[in-house]
Amino acid sequence: MQPERQKRMIGYFIEEATTHLDTIEQGLVNLSSSIDKYSIVDDLLFAAHSLAGGAAMIGIDSISSICANLKSCFQPLQLESSVKFDLKLKKMFMQAFYGIKELVYHLNQSSELSDAKAIKVMSEIEITLAQIRDYMDGMGKRSLQNDLPTFLTDETLSMFDDFFLSR
Repeated sequence: MQPERQKRMIGYFIEEATTHLDTIEQGLVNLSSSIDKYSIVDDLLFAAHSLAGGAAMIGIDSISSICANLKSCFQPLQLESSVKFDLKLKKMFMQAFYGIKELVYHLNQSSELSDAKAIKVMSEIEITLAQIRDYMDGMGKRSLQNDLPTFLTDETLSMFDDFFLSR
C-alpha cells in the first residue's frame, strides 16, 4: 500500500479504535454493577471484534491478534454463569485494556508497531489475557466442584473409581 494511503487508513482505524476502546472501558467499568450484564458483554464482544477486524484490514496483525484474544476472553462472561465478574477479573481486564489502548496510542504517534516498546506491551497483554483465561477456567472448575452432591466425597468417588476400573 502507498505510504500516504497507509497513513490515511491508520488514521481511520485510530478514529474507529478510539470509539471501540471507549465502549470497552465503559463496559468494564459498568459490568459488575449492571443488571443487564448480557447487553454490556454483547457490546464488549462487538467492540473487541471490530478492533480485531479493523487492525487486520490495515495489516496490523499484532493488534488484530490481541483483540481477537480479548474477544475470546469476553465470551465466557456471556456463556457461562459460573464466571463471575469480580474485582480481580475486572483488574486483569482493565490491565489488558490499557495495554491495547497504549498500542493504539503508540500507533497514532509513529504509524507502526515494530519497536521494542510495542513488542514488550504486546507480550504483557498476552500474559494478562492468559491469566484471565486461567482465572475464569478456575472459576468454572470451582463451580463444578461446588455443584457436586454432598454424598460424593473424595472417598466415595474413589470407591466408584475402584469399582468401575476393576471390571
